[in-house]
Amino acid sequence: MLQSIHDNAKGWIAYAIVGLISVPFALWGIQEYIGGNNKNIVAVVNGEDIELQAVQNEVAQQRQRIAQMFGKIPPGFDEKTMRKSALESLIDQTLLKQHAKEQGYRASNQEVFDLIKTIPQFQKDGAFDKDTYHSVMASQGRSAASFEQQLRNSLSDDQFRNAIADTAFLAKSEMELYQSLSQQKRDIEVYTLKVEDVMKDIVVSDEMIKVEYDKNPQAYQTDEMAKIAYVELKKADISKTIEVTDELLQAYYEENAGNYSEKPKFKMSHIKVNVSDAQNEEQAEAKANALYSEISSGSASFEDVAARTGDDTLFVELGEAIGFLDKGSKDPAMALIEEAVFAAKAGDVIEPVKTPAGYEIIKVLDLVEGKQKTFAGAKDQVKKEYINDKTSTRYEDLFELLRTSSFENDGSLEPAASAVGAEIKTSDFFSRKGGNDPITTNPNIISATFSPEVLSQGLNSAVIELSGSHAIVLRSDGHKSPELKTLADVHDQIAEKLKKQLASEKVKEQGDKLLAAVKASGNWSTVSDASTIVKYAAISRNDDKVPPHITSKTFQMSLPKADKATYANVNDRKGDYSIIALTAVNDGDVKIDEVSASEYSSYIGNRLQVATLKALREKAEVEVNARQLDAE
Repeated sequence: MLQSIHDNAKGWIAYAIVGLISVPFALWGIQEYIGGNNKNIVAVVNGEDIELQAVQNEVAQQRQRIAQMFGKIPPGFDEKTMRKSALESLIDQTLLKQHAKEQGYRASNQEVFDLIKTIPQFQKDGAFDKDTYHSVMASQGRSAASFEQQLRNSLSDDQFRNAIADTAFLAKSEMELYQSLSQQKRDIEVYTLKVEDVMKDIVVSDEMIKVEYDKNPQAYQTDEMAKIAYVELKKADISKTIEVTDELLQAYYEENAGNYSEKPKFKMSHIKVNVSDAQNEEQAEAKANALYSEISSGSASFEDVAARTGDDTLFVELGEAIGFLDKGSKDPAMALIEEAVFAAKAGDVIEPVKTPAGYEIIKVLDLVEGKQKTFAGAKDQVKKEYINDKTSTRYEDLFELLRTSSFENDGSLEPAASAVGAEIKTSDFFSRKGGNDPITTNPNIISATFSPEVLSQGLNSAVIELSGSHAIVLRSDGHKSPELKTLADVHDQIAEKLKKQLASEKVKEQGDKLLAAVKASGNWSTVSDASTIVKYAAISRNDDKVPPHITSKTFQMSLPKADKATYANVNDRKGDYSIIALTAVNDGDVKIDEVSASEYSSYIGNRLQVATLKALREKAEVEVNARQLDAE
């Protein structure tokens, strides 16, 4: 049915279908607004919402950390995976925060202040500087109140984590045993039968090669190959076609004059009265109103009240301390303050303003009106934004044309190419492993190329977005099915494969017999070429002088008794067969220093934290809106 719709729903029919199905979706959307659900909620953790914006912020931070580690974002870190990882991190943070609050963990004002003083960005000449602090806050469009709350939450969570870590306990005897085992040294002797030594004596007949060739034909086929024709849409190409004249720029400048002005500025002092565990909202409001009445009645000046009050002296600002702030902050608390400030005039003391953190009494020190930049002064900025704006608009229009035209004419790329003014390009043949250029190595391109719709049905692909500024529509331009290679072409390949197989089997057979003989005699007397035995003294668990597979097996072996070695065997990836004689074991030092004890306790503490978080997840009510998470 769906295929029938796809084949026949073109032109006005397609638009009619879209019109019909849009009605229930539109009504559903209206119901969402009626219900008041206008937030992009991606998860609910024990009744607490996690919004999409928080996930996006976490993704941005993850990208920054990954870029710092690798220099760039590796191909495997796609947006969808990073969003899921970011959401999981936010869920864990929310659970920890909720549990910390339930258990009564809360950082004090002094702890918050002490942390702020250590942040290098807020320091001048190696010491905390209040002007620098507020300048940084203003440049980021944030308020000190919201930043304080963020730090308080983080410190409170740390208190909870540290409480878990500090209760971690490992007995001294267990530490000593662990250290003794981890630092243990072992002496071994190794004799190895190598596949390559046996291979030279292996003879593979043409008949054996022919049998293998006939038995496993699928192993000796060429790769399935395909080539594509495609239409490419790139913002970089579009931007070069944008017409730019002084007249057009002048008109754009006038249409967007608000973008080319210096924002209104203000300077203020404020006294903050916190809402906290020790002081609820009603009490904070009453205290703020009392202070304001004292100032407005003239019984005390703003400066006098500020000098003796305020729940956190860090946020009682006087005179020139804050400096000028731009109007238009995205911080909710600062937006409320701005609204009150610009409704007053310089010198006014504003009655308490309610913010998410409490109440603030504000004195307006100065107001500066916005200033419009001239066209000449803003021309370079205007030109850049004009080109970007027109390019984005043109790209979106052409993107829709590309989508519509390639769908309605899915038997050819010519209408799509004509619609967007692009040429049809072609690739070389490539396999499911990819080709040799950025287009044919892209996983989405490879997937679309070998999809049934493109490969078997001969349809155009859907529009593939390689990035926000690069899109492609493709169709098959050729296909090569896997074909059985001739026996002559794979003769040597099969001969080598059979030799390795037979040599590995022979080496194992010889090795098993020799191992039994060595165990029976308790020494290497049954080995004819004992000169090839390699001795390793005092090897550790991570010794880089010994092959890893030898080391791993060595520390799995039983201890030797009465100076009698124990024996075991191990194979490597090539098939080489090694017999290991464990001759001596020397335990590590059991003396525990402070550093080692701290490391062991930290390890146990980390495990307890992981276990605690796992328990919180198991008991929590977590609902994830996967559709909303992947919506953008």
